Amino acid sequence: MKHKTVDKSKSKKWLITGSIIVGITILLFTGLYVFNFWLENKIESSVHKQSKGVYTLKLHGLETSPFVGLVSVDSLSLTPDYKRWEQLREQQQEVSRTLLDLKSKSISLNSLNFFNMLFRNNVTLESLVVQQPSMVMTVMMQDTTTTHKPMHETVKGLLRSMKVGKIDVDSATFKYKTRIGNDAELLHLKSFNLTVQDFQLDSASFNDDSRAYYAKRILVKAAGAEATVPEGHYHFTTDSLIVDTANNFLTAKKINMQPKTKNSDVARAKGRAVTSINLKISDVSVTGVDYAKHSRKNDVYIQHILINEPNLDAYKDKHNFKDKGVKPLPHDLVQQVKFKLNVDTVQVKNAYMRYEELSQGATETGHIFFSRLNGTVTNLTNIPSKISKSKPAVVSARALLMGKTEFQATARLPLLDKNAFHTLEGSLGSGNPEMLNPILVPTNFIKVDEGYVRQITFNATLNRNGAKGSMKALYSNLEIEVLSKGATSEEDQSLGKEIISQAANWFLIKSSNPDDKGEKPRIGEINVTRNKQGSFITYWKDCIVSGLMASIGLEKMADNKFN
Repeated sequence: MKHKTVDKSKSKKWLITGSIIVGITILLFTGLYVFNFWLENKIESSVHKQSKGVYTLKLHGLETSPFVGLVSVDSLSLTPDYKRWEQLREQQQEVSRTLLDLKSKSISLNSLNFFNMLFRNNVTLESLVVQQPSMVMTVMMQDTTTTHKPMHETVKGLLRSMKVGKIDVDSATFKYKTRIGNDAELLHLKSFNLTVQDFQLDSASFNDDSRAYYAKRILVKAAGAEATVPEGHYHFTTDSLIVDTANNFLTAKKINMQPKTKNSDVARAKGRAVTSINLKISDVSVTGVDYAKHSRKNDVYIQHILINEPNLDAYKDKHNFKDKGVKPLPHDLVQQVKFKLNVDTVQVKNAYMRYEELSQGATETGHIFFSRLNGTVTNLTNIPSKISKSKPAVVSARALLMGKTEFQATARLPLLDKNAFHTLEGSLGSGNPEMLNPILVPTNFIKVDEGYVRQITFNATLNRNGAKGSMKALYSNLEIEVLSKGATSEEDQSLGKEIISQAANWFLIKSSNPDDKGEKPRIGEINVTRNKQGSFITYWKDCIVSGLMASIGLEKMADNKFN
């Protein structure tokens, strides 16, 4: 009997203990459920209140576990109220320059230190995982700020000194839009993954040379990207994009840039002739990118850019529209850059470039193209200590002109020279000059009937006002027609132009250089007053044409054309 009484007593104690544990567990879970419900509503109402009604936050399936430091939601949406933003702006209240529309599947914060968050007012967690977020950032007004403070100096509250061991964002999309003027989508990143390692939002991390944008590593892998550049006239796409701050590189594949608007529509809107460009690139690889410098000072330091197999087609209508305004030289473009720029080498491999032009008075377009073009640009910088006349930027290219004759040119540009001083030199190999008729006939109304070029070499010294130099063109049996405007052949010629052509061939044009065997070759003078309404490529082209015209005996015609 005594033994049974003891067993009953023990059973009763275990039952009471179990009931207490179950009760505490139910109480904790009930309390946690109530707390989660309270916290969910508290966070949602707090966001709405602190944003002055601009944002509405909706959390679905919020769960917290303070014991293991877990916070998660099944889904989340943050929706901006654009009308409310406009109301606050009209009331001259402080508003943000951009608005974010965010929708996401599950989000989890792991090993969140609740003690630090509640008593030290900062966030420390082991990892943050975000699944399938869709982000749309809209620019609402122009940025008038001349200088920007780093992020760690502008954030408030819990985000100060935030530390996250790892951030994983999977299958995300991002759109960057503007509501300034016409609504337009400026950038769209398709299905990208983002990994951030050891993120610390404080001044020490900001100034740490081993970090970029407060992190030890940021890796972005995007399945594709689209952008509208510039002024909304071009559509840019790429099939893949990878950015890695730890390994200092960026790569993009299958890049396309196409006009969104007809050349005539853009020219009509701008009131001047414009060049439309259609560009395709197999891939671009950028290595030695100093992301750390860029994250601290917005400076751009790059060791090497490889542009592989670019294909560029350009078109300009100078028949219906005129060139207007002063076009910048390379010096002007570099000197306008506000941040420090230093690119050691830009390399172009196996390019194809074609230019078409409808000239004033012409009935059909002329064209010229370069194939198998390989070139480099070195010392592209705006840092005074790195560039001078003795240490210029150097542009060097070699290609087949019209797919037939080897052409090479080198330009040396001290890019900080205020007078835009630079030099140009190059050569053209042997070939038949008739190959240039597709560009000469429709644009200059000159046709080469026959002749042979052994070699052409040239050099010139240029500045922002004009150029002088010399050319040695070795050729024989040259015969040229001067055509009527709009004429493309001898059958279209006016009688007057036929007579002028014959007279030019008899009395002006020198059919060979040297004139006789054993004589010294003539040297043609390059003398050009810069047409400031033309591009720097046009300026360089004018120098070569000036030298060619002088070499064949048309010095006065060249002087009238280029001075």
